[in-house]
Amino acid sequence: MTDTEHQAVDAARDEVLAMLTERTGVFANAERWAAWRWEPVWPTPRLSRP
Repeated sequence: MTDTEHQAVDAARDEVLAMLTERTGVFANAERWAAWRWEPVWPTPRLSRP
């Protein structure tokens, strides 16, 4: 990993941690996501073969 890549990973980590702390971005509705449940009638997802 280059120094530039390492710095980019560090910056992304810091951004995600800030969003978690501030409950912003994809973490804004944490309570809603915590209550999410899989519906038993939904089919099991399958990956297609390449």
